Amino acid sequence: MWGFAPRGFNSLPRRNAFNAPVKPIIALDGINTKEFEKFLRVQRGLGEATVKNHGRYLAIFLNYATSAKGKAIETVIQDFMLEIKRTKANETYKNYLATLKILFRDYLKSPELISDFKFPQQQAHPKFLPSKQQLNTFFNALDPKYKIIFLALASSGLRISELLGAETDSANRMLIPKAHNGSTKKAWVSFYNEETEALLQQYQGNPFEASRNTVAHVFKEAANRALTFQHKPCVLYLPVKWV
Repeated sequence: MWGFAPRGFNSLPRRNAFNAPVKPIIALDGINTKEFEKFLRVQRGLGEATVKNHGRYLAIFLNYATSAKGKAIETVIQDFMLEIKRTKANETYKNYLATLKILFRDYLKSPELISDFKFPQQQAHPKFLPSKQQLNTFFNALDPKYKIIFLALASSGLRISELLGAETDSANRMLIPKAHNGSTKKAWVSFYNEETEALLQQYQGNPFEASRNTVAHVFKEAANRALTFQHKPCVLYLPVKWV
């Protein structure tokens, strides 16, 4: 333990004999990941996928902090974020920092521990748009289930997380995503095109019952087999007419 008390111990700044403010007391080894996730759901109103991501990043931070006992909490945070900055992409660094800001600023009520950390600026990268021939080569390398997923993404405009697990209304060619209870993204019904409909009529079951990681892996493998282009998520949202 670092000599810090759990959340809610005393939200008022304490002072010592010299009337100088004393740093808040926090116990990192007393943080319960499940309670943190409950806080995210209730007080922050975050969706389940976002909650799980924050919980995963918190668990990794707490595991790192356990190996750094004896260090000041400020040093633990700084060393951890430096390690993430050295080994991970900017987007991943932003995700970890977002978790720690919620943890220290909102959950533990100690914003001074994290307020100096800034989110990295977004770096602009040119978008790679494959040719029609490249897309056809990639598409033909997919199994039927993933051809349907690809076409549904291209024609419906839904996010991958909205499409997977969605129900279908075949009479209206409608996709009905599961309700999203987050505060930042909203999921609405959408529609798929005739090409998607033709493949759906030949498929037994619901092709949208798959995990996001599985779809990403299958798409990457198909792209490698086709030897055409490196798959990028943005490709999935192109309006494509297959011939």
